[in-house]
Amino acid sequence: MKTLNIFLRLSVFALIYSVLIFCPRAVFAQGSTGTIQGHLKDQNGNPVFGNTYMYVVHPGTGGFYNADFYNLASGLNQDGAFMISNLTPGNYIIGACTQGYICGYYGNTRFIAEATVVSLSAGETVDIYMTLDTSGSYSGNPGTIQGHLYDKFGNPVHGGSVTAVPTGSQGSPYTSWINDDNSFSIDNLIPGSYLIEGGTDGYAYGFYGGTRYFANATIVSVYPGETIRNIDFSLLDLAGTISGRVFDQNNNPLTGEYILVSSYDDRYPLGYTGVTDSNGYYQMVGAPTGDYRVCV
Repeated sequence: MKTLNIFLRLSVFALIYSVLIFCPRAVFAQGSTGTIQGHLKDQNGNPVFGNTYMYVVHPGTGGFYNADFYNLASGLNQDGAFMISNLTPGNYIIGACTQGYICGYYGNTRFIAEATVVSLSAGETVDIYMTLDTSGSYSGNPGTIQGHLYDKFGNPVHGGSVTAVPTGSQGSPYTSWINDDNSFSIDNLIPGSYLIEGGTDGYAYGFYGGTRYFANATIVSVYPGETIRNIDFSLLDLAGTISGRVFDQNNNPLTGEYILVSSYDDRYPLGYTGVTDSNGYYQMVGAPTGDYRVCV
């Protein structure tokens, strides 16, 4: 199969159509990288598999390693097995998200600050065992995140929404509409770690922490019964749109394929994902001006 790189330069309000295939991962010399592998189970010991995403985080950054998400549906993982290879030596936090489960981290915790760090050396393979709790298994007190949203000039935003995204990106988000006084309150949150994303008409989505990149966003941890206030932030960029169509090697449109838009160098992925429709088309609204890599 032929592999293509598609690099896009997006201007504000530009509408870009593209055909893309796959974005290759970096190639490293044999023995210079390591592997983290293991099994993912639920709280009853049953394997978690299917449309499940693993991700690796550098401790202290909250960022996602090269925007790499690992879909457990893509391999022989009916027993919940996973393998994350081609990792540069270093320290990592391993997380997982899937529908119907509470996003969690290695170390049996929902909080990134409490996760067990995995140290990886060149040529090493580390085995770990992870568990996720089913969503219905949580019966404790939920949490709340409150704050205000502003535009790039410091003016209150009236209208739009703010979303608490579990730090696995693929978990179930919680969204609140912005009130007339530009305040928001995201209620009934399952305790855990979240990225806070806001948006309104005419502006690109941005994250709490003063950034448009979720890799640089400030993580907000919510504990049972806790109300976190003063999560105030501003939107930085006017918005554009990226859209296109995906084909296989036989020129047939691909349906239900996940699309990831990241910055050109992959180190600071944006929070834009989409899924192709029945004719292979996708569209992502709200991207700021910049250079992008579009991957499927």
